[in-house]
Amino acid sequence: MPLARRLVEEVVEYLYREDRFMRGTLRVGRRRAAPQNITGPVVSVAELRSPIAPPKSILPFHDALPNSDKRLIWYEGDRGVSLQHVGMLVGKKAHQTLWPYIIRWMYERSGVAAERI
Repeated sequence: MPLARRLVEEVVEYLYREDRFMRGTLRVGRRRAAPQNITGPVVSVAELRSPIAPPKSILPFHDALPNSDKRLIWYEGDRGVSLQHVGMLVGKKAHQTLWPYIIRWMYERSGVAAERI
């Protein structure tokens, strides 16, 4: 399904060009959205060689989070995935190692018994 033109324009302008989220100037409705306002647990996944989302675009966000319940995972990429920036979502190695770890991490914080995973 195609994205709405206005949404794409605002994402490019506000998040990419102006970097409003990281600067703390992004408004969603009446609220200010910024990494410093995130209080819940966060998992960040980074890939060293990614030209689309390089570590220098992820690490400042991860470091700016005020909570201590955060985890940075380094993803090494997958063979056979033509669009490497989506490899962490669809790659075979990602499904074998990365996602089981992330799901376990989420369950540990959910209050659901570990035996159920």
